[in-house]
Amino acid sequence: MRKFSPLAILAIVLDLLLLCICVSHLPSIDNRAQVPFDVREENERVVVQSILDPDAAGGLKVGDEITACNREPIRVSEFLEFAADRESIGSSMNIVFRRGTETSGTNVLLIRYYTSLRFTIITAFVGFAFWLIGFFILLNRPNEHVARVLHWSIILMSGTIFLTQATIAPSEFLPVFKRELLLLLYPMAGATFLYFTTLYPRPIVGSGALKGSIILGSALLIAGVMMTLFSRAVYQGDSESFALFQQSYDVCHILLFLYGVGTVTSMVYSYIKSQTKEERRKLQWIMWGFAVGPTPFIVLIIVPQVVFSVDLVPEEYATLFMVVVPLSLAISFLRYRLLDIGVLINRSVVYVVLTVFIGAIYIAAVLLVASALGGKRISDEYLLVIALSLIVAVLLNPLRHVVQRFVNETLFPARSRYRELVKEISSEFQTVLSIDQLFQRIVSLVQRFLPVSSVAVYSYDNGTMTLQTAAHTIPAATFQVSEQHAKAIADSRIYSNGSVVDGGQPDVDTTKGGLLKKLGFSVGIPMLNKSGQLLGIVLVSPLHETRRFDEGEVDLLATIVQQAGQVLDRLQLQERFILEREGKKHAEELNTLKSDFVSSVSHELRTPLTSIRLFADTLRGTKTGKPKQNKEYLNIIIGETDRLARLINNVLDFSKIEGGLKEFRFAEVDCRNVIRRSMDAMQYQIEMNGGKVKVKIPKGLPHLYADADALEEVIVNLLSNALKYSTVRKEISLTVRKADGHVELAVADKGLGIPDSDLPHVFERFFRVRDDRSRQVGGAGIGLAVVQHIVEAHKGTVTVTSKLGKGSTFVVRLPTTVEGRKP
Repeated sequence: MRKFSPLAILAIVLDLLLLCICVSHLPSIDNRAQVPFDVREENERVVVQSILDPDAAGGLKVGDEITACNREPIRVSEFLEFAADRESIGSSMNIVFRRGTETSGTNVLLIRYYTSLRFTIITAFVGFAFWLIGFFILLNRPNEHVARVLHWSIILMSGTIFLTQATIAPSEFLPVFKRELLLLLYPMAGATFLYFTTLYPRPIVGSGALKGSIILGSALLIAGVMMTLFSRAVYQGDSESFALFQQSYDVCHILLFLYGVGTVTSMVYSYIKSQTKEERRKLQWIMWGFAVGPTPFIVLIIVPQVVFSVDLVPEEYATLFMVVVPLSLAISFLRYRLLDIGVLINRSVVYVVLTVFIGAIYIAAVLLVASALGGKRISDEYLLVIALSLIVAVLLNPLRHVVQRFVNETLFPARSRYRELVKEISSEFQTVLSIDQLFQRIVSLVQRFLPVSSVAVYSYDNGTMTLQTAAHTIPAATFQVSEQHAKAIADSRIYSNGSVVDGGQPDVDTTKGGLLKKLGFSVGIPMLNKSGQLLGIVLVSPLHETRRFDEGEVDLLATIVQQAGQVLDRLQLQERFILEREGKKHAEELNTLKSDFVSSVSHELRTPLTSIRLFADTLRGTKTGKPKQNKEYLNIIIGETDRLARLINNVLDFSKIEGGLKEFRFAEVDCRNVIRRSMDAMQYQIEMNGGKVKVKIPKGLPHLYADADALEEVIVNLLSNALKYSTVRKEISLTVRKADGHVELAVADKGLGIPDSDLPHVFERFFRVRDDRSRQVGGAGIGLAVVQHIVEAHKGTVTVTSKLGKGSTFVVRLPTTVEGRKP
């Protein structure tokens, strides 16, 4: 049972008290008096515009200027209405008027303000509709701040409609109190709803307390001023006091206009920032209701009063539009759980309410048409009333069907639009291009067409259900399903816990209720392929605990899942085909890379081995050795052996890197020593290729925290590459410098260069530049991959710049001892 806080209980009491005050006010609306003529303001004069009742007008004519009323000078035209409100129907009022150059006085008799009951009926109908919605929100969300704010904005609007202007005899307390209560509720209604739009669906523009203080405080301030000035005007009865009150009333209207602008701005901002379709649909209904409802009242009543001091249409016609506001809020509760408020409802209840609603409109229409034709209350013209009733009944019969269709399509779309929705679902699924998109589309369609509070989609594979997507819930990521259980799930069309699906549906299986409850859902529908094999399951829960899915909704839900299963089967088949094709293509690429690698490595190994064998045979066959020549041959054998060892080490290092087995021994290293050893290792290869290497190392280089052997391997690989691709000008520079806490080592050549299209790929394994000159150079395509791995393991970077035909520059940046210390 819902618990009510003391604040909520107080709100309930105030709601009921306000309703009692409002209902007791209705008779005084019908007893309101007015002068027997209409006036307009013309060049700061109040002039008779039309005569409503010649018998009571005391000889006044159209065009007469009204200068005084009951010995009070006329400052604003509204004073005549105020003076009449202080009197009763049939009483006499002294009017001083000017006709031409002559000033005269006359007594007029006050007549009835409303010639029919239509205004009282419309006021009661619209006011009570507002009050019911506001009270309903309070009962459902009594302790939630945002809901309370919306409740008060609607209740205040209800009071504003109910407590419309009526008789205010100064000698009686209650009528004056009701008018002052109206002056309080009038600005507060607009301010409170503006405050609500800054809180829902998410807070905007600063803190809630500050916003509430500014918005509600301004409304309370103008209300206090109006109530004070009105009380003074009522009890003094002079036109000067009333003029001051009228000025404050005009300021109130301006403030209400600003509230309206702020409300529209806030709602548009919230709509733009909405993150879900459901959130936008809630706002759409609210925006629609508050656009269609108050707009006629603002445009036809408030603005003309501020600008021209007249109403463009009778107030009751503008008031009638206000019923759209509670109607839009009711649909938001029913369809989209506005403020998480759910309503237990079925079509029979809706049709009963609809019948009452149509009947009320019918009665109101008869009264409106009859009073419009007769101009006064209907008394004994029974034949005319009957004729009018028949005409209105005929006219309203199509309206009843239109409204009934609207209710069906809005609140019960699954049943009333089944065929149309099936086509729409098929069309939605035809545009799905991926499995992830399919799962998202399932959730979107279920939320759009069915009254669900939560939904989740699981895929099935090898005994495991895996969550793919969910809305308004966080279910288990996976759960196990045995093969036998999977077959059992595939055998049933729909599963239910037995309490949320209407009876009379024999294909609903209730034996899996325990599993559904454990997962936090009420209904499950298996997704199957064309062969009937289980692909997954869609789980849903109704809009609220007492909601039941009817037959049409179950059929639509099953249709969504059935079509989703077919699409998923197709997408999985496509995915398997693509994977197989890509796998085959990848295997072919690997075979090609393997062949190229073996060919390249074989060539790289064969060259130094041939030299070693040649010079070894020469030494062995020499009978009379020449020491100088023998030493040269031995140096060649040693150099080629070193070259062969470097190639083998590169291959072994690459193998370790690929297997994640490469290890480094970090220690404090002098960069100059590493470069010296690298140059010694490359000396033979440099001389054999006829190259020149210019080394530039500044003094005072900081030490590096590195693996000295690995760093030497980096330098040797870069120098070897530079020699290999320098086919004509074998001029290489090795430059070292300190830069921003790093040591920067650059190896530059004047060789073939690298095309721009190949630059992003030079550090990839097995990659080789694709032009003919580069292919003639040879290489296995693993040296630069090894360089990059070593440099990154040292928390450094390696980059390359190159121009085709002008050479390349490789730059290695390594942190110094402080920056690169091992974590």
